[in-house]
Amino acid sequence: MRSNQAIAAIEQRLGERTRIRLETYNRADRDLIYQPFFDPRILNGAIFLPPADPLYANSLRGYARGAEIFLQRSSANRFTGWVSYAYGHTGMQDGISGARFVSNWDQRHTINVYVGYRVRPSVNLSVRSSWGSGFPIPGFLRTLDGNDYLTSVRNSQRLGAYNRTDVRINKAWTRGKWKLTLYGEVINLTNRTNYLFESLNGVNPETGQAYVTVDTMFPILPSAGLVYER
Repeated sequence: MRSNQAIAAIEQRLGERTRIRLETYNRADRDLIYQPFFDPRILNGAIFLPPADPLYANSLRGYARGAEIFLQRSSANRFTGWVSYAYGHTGMQDGISGARFVSNWDQRHTINVYVGYRVRPSVNLSVRSSWGSGFPIPGFLRTLDGNDYLTSVRNSQRLGAYNRTDVRINKAWTRGKWKLTLYGEVINLTNRTNYLFESLNGVNPETGQAYVTVDTMFPILPSAGLVYER
């Protein structure tokens, strides 16, 4: 397997505490290990069911490219934080089956925001929020009238967008060479239901209906802890 990667970036300071950065990347992959006939699909107008042990081959090649813009403000007191937006695009091609598709981790749009505020010298409050467009559901699948069916194009169906907001507060005590930090945190503050693909459980060989399991990620999750550093 071979991967060639290139990254270019430009950064500009906007005063003593603020900077803006633009970064682009390109990755070209060759001879990746793949099972061309692992997934059931519609092939030449008919339902194709894979053999029990489909062969591996170094037959996959692809690319990933995109850009991210990042704005950050750093300060030891009061407000600090950053916001970023990233766009990415991938493409894969199998040399044996001829299939063309986006990768399993193709996420076109991603937005991240972080804000921290020092309430007192030893007390810090922070909030982080992430949003991303949905990943593909791996396989040759499409949804029709609420049911999943086989199709001829891989990774054409996507999960819903991902969205999560976390909030955290820290209280620190420093004495000489040691530091004690008490924190409270709530993950997924808005109790947003996010989904992930779990498995393709089976296919009806006559109708092409596919039976897919999509699981939910964790709901709102509060936690607290104590950290000792020396």
